[in-house]
Amino acid sequence: MDRFTAELDAQIKEICAIQAGSQPPPRLVEKPTPAPAPVTLPPDEVLTVNEVARILKLHRRTVCMMTKAGKLPGFRVGRGWRFNTQAIREFISR
Repeated sequence: MDRFTAELDAQIKEICAIQAGSQPPPRLVEKPTPAPAPVTLPPDEVLTVNEVARILKLHRRTVCMMTKAGKLPGFRVGRGWRFNTQAIREFISR
């Protein structure tokens, strides 16, 4: 029996023992997730929909819908939306 087969056999026996109730199941250890880094707004720049969505923690479609409805200040560049950093700061502070 090679090493792989021996390890597999040991794991199968352990699972069978757990299912039979003679051995408690192993505890799973969850690693703590690190806190996300705070988002800082760049000074007086133009932001894209994806950047605003990340800053506001919204889906990009939600940002587009809010902009179309006039709830979020933005302007069109071709088919896409752009946002002034200062206007987003004011929106956040409301």
